[in-house]
Order: sequence, then structure tokens, then C-alpha cells
Amino acid sequence: MKANKRSCWLLAFILLSVLSGSLGTCNYCQSRRRLSKSVPEPAPVFHRASTVSIGDPTRLPEKRGESLTLEPRLGLDENIHRHKRPEQAPPWTIAFGKEFWRRPTTQARVNEALGKSPVQVSSAVGFGEVIERVSHAFASDGPADPPVVHAKTYTASMNGSGLRFSPNNPLETAIGAETETVFRTISVQQGRRALYTANASGLNWSALGNTAQALLDPASGLVEHYEARSEGVAVTWVFNKPLATTGPFVVEAELSGLKYAGQTEGGLHFADETGTARVRVGKVTAVDSAQNKWNVAVRADQGRLRIDVPAEILAAAAYPLAIDPLISPEFGIDNPIITPVSSGVNAAPQVAPAIASNGRDYLVVWQVGISGNYNPDIVGARVSGAGVVLDPNGIYINAAGNDQLVPAVASNGKDYLVVWEDHRDFSTQRSDIYGARVTSDGVVLETGGFAISFQVADQKNPAVASNGKDYLVVWEDSRNSSTTSVDIYGALVTSGGVVSDFGGLAVSTWPTAQQSPSVASDGADYLVVWSDNGRFPFSTSQIFGARVTRAGAVFETTGFLVSLEPDRYGIESTPVVAFNGNNYLVVWHHPAFSSTYPNIYGARVTTEGTVLDNSPLLISNSANNQGVPALAAIGSNYLLVWKDAHNTNTTGFDIYGTVINGDGTVTDTNRIPICRAAGNQDFPAIASNGTNCFVVWQDTRNAGTNHPDIYGVQVSSAGVPADPNGQAISTSVSLEDTPAVASNGTNSLVVWVDSRNYPPTGQIIFGARVTSDGLIADPNGFAITTNHGVVTVLNPAVACNGSDYLVAWEDYRNGLDPNLQVDIFGARVSSGGVVLDTNGIPISVAFGSQIAPA
Repeated sequence: MKANKRSCWLLAFILLSVLSGSLGTCNYCQSRRRLSKSVPEPAPVFHRASTVSIGDPTRLPEKRGESLTLEPRLGLDENIHRHKRPEQAPPWTIAFGKEFWRRPTTQARVNEALGKSPVQVSSAVGFGEVIERVSHAFASDGPADPPVVHAKTYTASMNGSGLRFSPNNPLETAIGAETETVFRTISVQQGRRALYTANASGLNWSALGNTAQALLDPASGLVEHYEARSEGVAVTWVFNKPLATTGPFVVEAELSGLKYAGQTEGGLHFADETGTARVRVGKVTAVDSAQNKWNVAVRADQGRLRIDVPAEILAAAAYPLAIDPLISPEFGIDNPIITPVSSGVNAAPQVAPAIASNGRDYLVVWQVGISGNYNPDIVGARVSGAGVVLDPNGIYINAAGNDQLVPAVASNGKDYLVVWEDHRDFSTQRSDIYGARVTSDGVVLETGGFAISFQVADQKNPAVASNGKDYLVVWEDSRNSSTTSVDIYGALVTSGGVVSDFGGLAVSTWPTAQQSPSVASDGADYLVVWSDNGRFPFSTSQIFGARVTRAGAVFETTGFLVSLEPDRYGIESTPVVAFNGNNYLVVWHHPAFSSTYPNIYGARVTTEGTVLDNSPLLISNSANNQGVPALAAIGSNYLLVWKDAHNTNTTGFDIYGTVINGDGTVTDTNRIPICRAAGNQDFPAIASNGTNCFVVWQDTRNAGTNHPDIYGVQVSSAGVPADPNGQAISTSVSLEDTPAVASNGTNSLVVWVDSRNYPPTGQIIFGARVTSDGLIADPNGFAITTNHGVVTVLNPAVACNGSDYLVAWEDYRNGLDPNLQVDIFGARVSSGGVVLDTNGIPISVAFGSQIAPA
């Protein structure tokens, strides 16, 4: 009887199931398949390294309070498992933010002498890194779509095999339309032991933020790791410990869809059907946990790549060890795709470039603001010695409140010091001088900057030079304006970022105005030059100088006259100075007595302060305006460039130059054209790496006079530019702007303006929390403001009450014309990253505009 009743119930259940269609549906089958893929892979035998922890499978989820429950997402590739939080990732993965082959950012150093309670940002967080990682997170376009990264220059996604990568076409033409390529690992072996061989079932990927990882070999702990960045997608093979077998480590990979186009110093190139190189697999390096690096050979046979890591490197490495090439978009061999050209009213003006070399590469810095150059920040990009832009999307160097202006940069032969005029405390301190160190790898060591001079009154227009170890920063200083007008002050800054004297070193306090300082070093001490106004009767301005020792002593406390010019009625201004290993050359512009247009003059000065040219050298004489000279030494000679009005009726202002020998001979009296492109080329800057020079300038060829971009060109020691049109350094730095940060004493909240959907929709405020260990707790970020159609929000500020946060911003929702009505709105964000006011709180909606919350 019981058996018959059980059979009846079973028959009824089956009949009901068939009628309802619950059995055999796609959703049911997919759910079963998805669940079967959710079983965690076998844990590798990992051993915790003494210097770097990349995962510990001996800590099972139930022991470490973590859940490996995968986020169910219907329609997604079943080989992709997405996680919202770092603790959800499997134990074999390399912890998000703990990629040891990436050099970490150190804590922003805030000067205690400011007398403030500084925001304690975690030791490994930088604004740029947080924004880049969140903005390049793998995300799904729709509920049935796999996770994808839509970068400015490429699109990438993962499938069971590997990486699907498609470069953008910067010309927006149909040429080379079929550009998608698939990169996948075919096999990995050491010696005769095969660690991994690809098969039809593919790999299971764990995606978190901008990373996707797969476990290739549980026994050795070999992990394949992809990270989406602004410049491309880095693929890294990581193994935690040396293997018992001997022999080289060999990776064989495949890149399909494009044709192999050859190899250069920059890497391997793959072309579309027109023969245009579209994808580059960069040079391969091996990096260990002690930050030792080795170049590794890579060979290509059509679409097959072979990477060989010699046994000698394996034996010398401190494990874990990573092999790390970059897959990036290009348009022509070694011509990386730069971000979209800025244009229209929403373009970001990029102005006031400066440049320095560490003897190998260059760092270009400039100021960039939102439309109208409002609240400009300091950004930069590295350029290789071969003229390749290493940071096509730029590096955020400082984005503090209010304005950061007129940057200058110098190198000590390894890293860089960037200085600028800073208005963060303008209401109380006026303008100050701040700085930040940037490593040769492009890492900003002080994301908040550090104060170099914060005296009452204005400190403006800084310049900086290095003696190969430390730095001297000089600037215009108005602290004594009631008695001596504007003076020249300075401060020594060590390579560690320590300021010698916050009170400043008085270089020149003569009772007239001293302006436009410039500084160079002979490798030990320094020469500071400036324009001195009205020191002599009937004169307007002359060029003066003073030597400063490496210890901060001023040799000529009243300065000495550099421009021994008999005509004292002109305006000698904007001096620049460089050292060629023997003497200094000081250059300035000065209108002749009978001319309204300035010519370019110069004079050589010895290290003892003796002026060698009693009659200044006439470097360039023209019937047209010549101004803004920039100077660098190449060996024993010099290359001088300037803005020239010779072709204003056709191409606008252009960049011209000339070579000056060490004996003062001008080799090209008719001027060398450096760039004569359409639009205006203005405010040039120049640096030498000892072999060549790189010249940069602001350029309006793309967007009219109100929205210049940054362009540059490599120039030989003979003054010959590599490209007469120059190349784009930055045409649109980033679609993420004006970051701000606050801490609750343990963690931090970073917020910024995010324009990923602008236009056609408005800009929004995005945020991400960062732990005290420097880990990004929200790898995908989260929206703080709701996008109300085309409404734009700008200039976020954030503060904390010890636990939660309040974010405030400029909001245009109540004004049809953003120039007429701007309100202040805000939203609370919990310490757990929950936005408590999704529509925002009206803080000030009075008539008129309220801007710049703080």
C-alpha cells in the first residue's frame, strides 16, 4: 500500500512537471550546468612567501570567513565567475591589489609643519590607481552578456579559452574593421614536465574588478592572470615556488585573428587585412617578489608565440615569480593609440607643459582643467627614449582642491620631482608651492603632494633642478611685498622628499621686483637666474643670477648681472638656463631698441659665476615675434626652441629652434622648424637624455584656441625632428576627473567625477573604498549619484564623521543653463559602502550658483 501510494505521488509529480514545463527547460539545464561549474577547483599546494602573499589555499573558506558562492548571472559564459568583493575570490587567486610585480604606491606624505590633521590615506593607495582599476573593471553590458572592459582605446573580454581583444580605430573608418583577436595559452612546461596543456573544455575564470584569473596547474600553483589597464591588458603567468624539475620555463601562446607583422624593440606586432599593425604584444619581463627584473626572449612563428625563461633566472629568482607582457592597441607599428581627441565645449584644456629626463626616458607634466580650465590639476605621461608614449591615458599627479598650476619637473637621474603652484588653501594662505615625487615606473609617491613653501602671501611660478641626487626648487615670493616687492626664494628637497627649510632660502631680496626664475645644476651646485625689474636707472628689466650651493648657501646675495647689454631700455624676460658639462648657457628674449618684437639672446656663465660673453649672443633675430624660449644641453652643445610668429598668417604660432655650440656659435641662424602644424603651437619645453632631446608644447590643431592638447617630438642632437607634425602626448587625459578622499581612521573613501557615459548622459560621482592595507574593497566601484538624464555633477568633496562619509558636489539638475544655476547636493555613504541617499540631499539650492564644495 505504501509503495502504491508512493508510486501515485511520483506519477502525479512527473505529470505535473511535464505540464508545467519545469523539466527540460533551458533555464533548468543551464542552472544545473552552472552549478556543476561552481564547484571550487582543487587547491594548489601553495606556501606563503616571506615577502609576498598571493594566496593561501591551506586556509579553507570556512576557516577564513570567506564564501566561494559564485554570483548567479543567467546567460553569462559559464566559464566566467564574477565576484563583487575580494573575499569572494577562490583561495588560489592572487589577492586583488597584491600583484607583487606591480610596484606599490607609497603613502602620501603630508607636511606636519602645516599644522593640520592630515587625512590618513592608506599606505598603498593612489588616486590614479584606484580610479584606473575601477574604471577598467570587467562588467556586463546586459544580463545575458559576458563581462567586458570598454576602455578608451580597446575592448576586451574573457571566454573559456582566453582573452578576446579588439583595438579601437582612431580614424573611425572602415579600414581594418575586422580587428578582434583571441589570445590564449597553449601550453606551459618546465624542462620535460608539462604543467598545462589547453583542451576543448577551456578554463574557469575568476573575475574581480579589472582582473581575471585561472588556475592552470593546481600542483605547482601556476596561475594565469589578466589585468585590464588604460594602456592595454597585461597577461601574467605566476608560479609561487621553484619546481623540483630543472630546465627553462617555456610558455607557448597563440594570438589568432590578425596576421603577424614583425618584431621591433617595442614587441611583436599583429596587423589587420590592410597590413596596418593593430595589436602589440610588448616586451616580456620576469619579475620576482624582491622586484628583480629580467628581460625574457619571445619568438613568434606567425600567430604562435614562445616565451623562454632560462633556468638561470629561475634559480636566481625570489619566489613568487611572474612573467608579464602587455597586450595593447596600436595603429601602425609602435604607434600606440592615444585617447580620443578633445573637442567642443566639453574638452579639457591641457596647457603649460614641462619635461625632464632621467637619462633614459622622459616625464612630461602639464595642467589640465575641465571645460574653461576650471580647477586645473597636474597630470603627466612618460615618454620612452625612443619617443614612445608610455602612459597614453596620462598619470594623475595631483588633484587637490582648487587650482594646481604651472608645473615644473626635474630628475635626479632615476626618479622625478614635480612642483607646482597650489591654491588648496588660497582663502587663508594664498598660493603655495607643492611637490610630488614620481618614480621612473610612473608611480606617484605622494598622491596628495607635500608642501615646499606655505608662507603667507603668494609663492608662485616655481622652477626646479637636480644635482643628480637632490633638488633645488625656486619660486617668486611676495612675503616682503610691502618693502622689497617680489623676491626669489628657494628650498632644497632631498631625493626622499624631505624639505630642508620650510621658511625658504632667500636667493634675491633686492628692493625691486624679481620674477620668472629658472635654475640648473652643474652636478654639484646650482645657478639661479631671473628677470630683475628696475634695478638700474631708466631700465625696465635685466637678467640677473646667483649661485646656490648644494648645502643651501647663496654665493651672490645681491645677484650678478648676466645680460651685459648696452641697451637698457628693453624688457629682458623669461630667462632659461642649462649646463653642458663645462659652462652654463643663459638665454632670454629682448626687443632690440629699434624693434617692437623680441629677439633671442644668450650668454655663457662659468661655474665660478663669470659671464663669458660681455656682448650677449644674438641667437635669433626676426621681424616677427619670438618668445617663450626653452633650453637643454646635448653633450657639449645646446638645443634651444621657442614659439615663433613667422607663419601666423598660415599655420599660426609654430615651434622653431637652433643648435648652439659650447663656444657660443649659433649653427642655424635661419631657424630650424620643429613643428609647423595647423593651429597654434605654444609654450614649448625641452629635455635631453644625453643623446637626443624631446620637445613638448601645447597645441590647438584639434579643438580651437580654447582647448589645446599636448604634443611633442623627438629631436636629434643636430636639431632634426623625427616627425615634422609632432605626435600626440595627450589629447584627452581621462574621462575620470577631480578625485577626493577621506578616511574614517581605518579605511578611506575615494570619490571622483566619472564620465564613462558622457555624452549623451550626464557625468556622475563614483566611489570606491580602500582598506588600511591599500586594498580596493570595491573593485567595481559604485555610483554615488543617480544619473538624471543629461544632468552633470562636478567637483566632489568628501568628509567623514569617524565612521560614515558625506560626499558633496556641484549639481546642475535645477538649471537648464549650467552657467546660470548650480546647486550643492550631497549623499551619505556608510562605512560598508552603501549609498544612503540615492537621489542626493539638497544642501544649498538658493538662487544663483553655489560651487566648489569643501
